[in-house]
Amino acid sequence: VREIASPAELRKLIESGEPLVVKIAAKWCGDCKALRPDFELNAPRLEHAGVTVARINLSDEREATAGGKKKTAYLSPDHQALAERFAPYGFPTVLFFHGGRMHGYGLENKRESYSKLVDSFLARLEEIRRESQG
Repeated sequence: VREIASPAELRKLIESGEPLVVKIAAKWCGDCKALRPDFELNAPRLEHAGVTVARINLSDEREATAGGKKKTAYLSPDHQALAERFAPYGFPTVLFFHGGRMHGYGLENKRESYSKLVDSFLARLEEIRRESQG
């Protein structure tokens, strides 16, 4: 599983057009930590099909704000923009890209759902490949 260091690196991977599955996470996210082994366990299935598997951390921690509310602390404005675009409902979000476009996503918080999500990404990849041959 490739660690993506910056939003610019993620954009380059997407723009390459090659199949890509990326997990968008945050260091403070309990579900992200708990489900990391499941993401990595399913990665070889994707890689075997020619899919790059990667992850990016968009935020480091939560910090207290006025009124005692918690707010996500993003690493940079670019990281925040990625979260708003690709993970508006939370972390961890897993995305499937091919040909520079997003073809599927999942907001995962259950161990069983990762395998099903990978199945759906692989099925979609096969559809895309069949369409390009026909």
